[in-house]
Amino acid sequence: MMHGPNPQLLPSQHANAQGQHSLQRVYERLRQEPDLFVACERPSLDVMYDRTFSLLRTLGRESTPVAVATLMHTYALCALATQPLEGEVSLLRDWLLGQVHSKRWLLANTGALRRYADDEDRTRPIAKKVAGGWQLTGQTDCMSLASVADLIFVGASSQGGQPLLLLVPTANTPGLTLGKLSFASAFNLSDTRAVAFQGVHVSDTHVLPTSASDQASNPLYLQRTWLQSLIPAIYLGASETALHHLCAFARNKRTHEGPLLSDTPLFRHSLGELALNHTAVDGLCQQARSALLGLYEGQTAPSQALPFSGAAKELATRNYHQITTTAGRLVGTWAVTPACPLGQLHSEAMFGFQLPPTESQALEWLAQTVLQDIPHQERHQR
Repeated sequence: MMHGPNPQLLPSQHANAQGQHSLQRVYERLRQEPDLFVACERPSLDVMYDRTFSLLRTLGRESTPVAVATLMHTYALCALATQPLEGEVSLLRDWLLGQVHSKRWLLANTGALRRYADDEDRTRPIAKKVAGGWQLTGQTDCMSLASVADLIFVGASSQGGQPLLLLVPTANTPGLTLGKLSFASAFNLSDTRAVAFQGVHVSDTHVLPTSASDQASNPLYLQRTWLQSLIPAIYLGASETALHHLCAFARNKRTHEGPLLSDTPLFRHSLGELALNHTAVDGLCQQARSALLGLYEGQTAPSQALPFSGAAKELATRNYHQITTTAGRLVGTWAVTPACPLGQLHSEAMFGFQLPPTESQALEWLAQTVLQDIPHQERHQR
């Protein structure tokens, strides 16, 4: 189902601008958006999910890079707000949510789960226990919101190999160093950079537990599930923008045979195929939503939530790439000129595949789910 236009969230003159000044302007505007901090209000789960999903979908229509960067803030915040905690850690969480809400802090996230097993030692910082806290050393290759965030969720390992989740303020923190922008110009507004930690001290009160009696209470698992469930919102919104530009072009261009491009059977068939896939993604997102909400209600097993969200992410990014690719074939050379928004959208589409899970992982999860759902028989009978 296609959604109508939303109120513009980003300053139009900075939607595709480059430079640190533009970055600051874009994210200062975003700090004023209430739904960016809805998780701090601790509403019902469905309200938290729906408002966050809607925000990311709207941002996806305006700027995929900004939406991806904002995703890193929202998924970490939603996972933190909904993690079952008790005692002093729960009080720390409540205080932190209050600070984020009142001061409009932006949260960056180094990511706690790595794509490949041999990435662990290379990209996950190491935390050494010291008096009164932890000493953090190492670096992560890519972190969005790097220069504008107020607080960083750092996924690290103890010297014994235990995963840790630490909270590191960005202002006046000795040993914290940001690198240059990591991506090409098409994705500069995500503010993604390498981040180095050189003996950064983290107080014991700024460390969240990662061990839990069950997987559904583990913050690393919750972060991954929220991340994968929210990614499709961005690419649904971006797909709607691409379809808008494609239809606008087709309604104003006549073919050599006379009719408008929008009236030709080829265009109608191609658009119908794209709309069909877009509707399927929308439906799959609803299943991922139900699986996530069911996780907290005990109706969804942890082993089921990731396959649904992974499938939604995979299909959403595939659909966005297909829309921009098909648009390029229908529009022709103009699609790759600076004057055509479709070229920019196509270059941004490739970055969707870099977000977790990988295609092979998403398909593996789905295959495993199917095998579990179909009863095993010793002998196949026709």
